Amino acid sequence: MKRNMGAYRVAILSVGEVSLHSALLAVEPFRAANRLGQRQPFQIEFVGLTGGTLQTMIGIPLPVRACAEITEALDLVFVLACYETEPRDKPRLLAWLRAMRQKGALIAGLDAAPLLLAEAGLLANRRATAHWSALDALAERHPDVQLEEALYVIDGTIATCAGQIAVLDLALALLKRVVSPEMFQAVQDDLVVRPRAPDGEGQRQRKPPAPRQGDPNGDRSGDRALIQARALMAAHIEEPLALAEIASRVGLSLRELQRRFRGQLGRSPIEAYRSLRLERALHLLHYSELSIREIGIATGFDDPSTFYRAFRARYGQSPQALRIAFRSAPAMPNGRRIGFAD
Repeated sequence: MKRNMGAYRVAILSVGEVSLHSALLAVEPFRAANRLGQRQPFQIEFVGLTGGTLQTMIGIPLPVRACAEITEALDLVFVLACYETEPRDKPRLLAWLRAMRQKGALIAGLDAAPLLLAEAGLLANRRATAHWSALDALAERHPDVQLEEALYVIDGTIATCAGQIAVLDLALALLKRVVSPEMFQAVQDDLVVRPRAPDGEGQRQRKPPAPRQGDPNGDRSGDRALIQARALMAAHIEEPLALAEIASRVGLSLRELQRRFRGQLGRSPIEAYRSLRLERALHLLHYSELSIREIGIATGFDDPSTFYRAFRARYGQSPQALRIAFRSAPAMPNGRRIGFAD
């Protein structure tokens, strides 16, 4: 250990239905260090909003200690949440997180938990990430957070992580800070694991999707101006740019921009732009708790009736009906919902 004090206290606070494999990946490097060392330097415990047992997505109950019982200082707190947290649970949860931070704990939000850290005021003006499905909601609610679609981000005393398998990458990075190089190497060897990137951070969660066959938004032409135009559209969803400005920025006349869109994508620039905005709206419906009106505004529709008409024309259902259908669909083993094809 690089520290000479007593045991290094690690807690994992699980909120709502628990992803057991994410919880175990968070603590496994520390458990391995305990087993490999001459003493057990890490004290590890599982915590919930209340004591007793938490139900996991895989059906195995997880015994936990109530967070209210823990008032002494911790060194590291993992916060794991896979869905939006119930509003009634937030006040005591956020207060506990703030108290632990004030007592010196490093706080690490996993999966959707960075939303909670942001609400607690712990991510203000910091770099951060979250599971890709939560990034849009985080950006809309907390524009002061500097978001990256990375496996994990460590910014001073706050860490955030995409969750799932990336939890192991973050846990190893945090372990490396407090053990000797020899112990860290021993843990990696024991777990038969190596970092997926030189320093872990900076590696993207997802590969850019390849255009689908027949996708009218796809672009296989290699037309640089067209690619730039679509990138500008994707970057200006909430406050759409005028087509004339897009054309000017990519070095085309408005007429030439329209000609290339129709010739290569089979649709007008207006149609392509609206499609991108409605795809973002669909994503927010699935993976955020923003209201329908807020989603319309976030995707450039100031008039709710215009948003409703455009959404129904694109997806054949109202925003409310599609959100309800998505959330009532069967959950996959990792807790994500089976979505709908465009």
